[in-house]
Amino acid sequence: MYQVYDAAAAAAKPLDDACKGIVGFYIDNVKVSLTTQTDDTLTGTGSATLPVGPVAVGPSVSASQENKGTQTLTFTLYPKAEPTPPTSQPAPPAIDASVYPIAASLQRLRDGLLAASQKGPCVSLVPPSGVKDDGGTYAFGFTVINQASVGGTLKFVVFSLGATNTAQRQASNTITVNFKARPGSAAATY
Repeated sequence: MYQVYDAAAAAAKPLDDACKGIVGFYIDNVKVSLTTQTDDTLTGTGSATLPVGPVAVGPSVSASQENKGTQTLTFTLYPKAEPTPPTSQPAPPAIDASVYPIAASLQRLRDGLLAASQKGPCVSLVPPSGVKDDGGTYAFGFTVINQASVGGTLKFVVFSLGATNTAQRQASNTITVNFKARPGSAAATY
């Protein structure tokens, strides 16, 4: 969605204001990292009691086993470039942030920089020749935790047995968008 918007924005003429504002961002790449953590615990208990007068005596045993693990998958996506229209186009409509949150954030950043270009000081969004352009990043993440526990106890007058199994899965996901200003982009800062 953003690539279509950016292709139309790239054909825009500079604004007729103090800084001759023209701003365009292209998405260089999107890095996706998916991490899953597991934690499985199995616990067992057993006891025996022997009533001896007013007191009960007997042995008890418990054991537990815990297995933990982490798996991470990271990959990078490179968006397909949309061709820039040969002539200036009307401003594209606002991108729906509930459907395309990253694209809408970049659109709002562009719109804000264009609005700021109405007064100085004027700045370039592209580094001078020979300086590496790391661009900007937009990152967001979310975590999903699933936990389940199962247990049971069997108890008679003189002995009891019990077992519990707890499993937890935690999935942490991070998406980082790297974007850069198009050559010639300029605006103003406060």
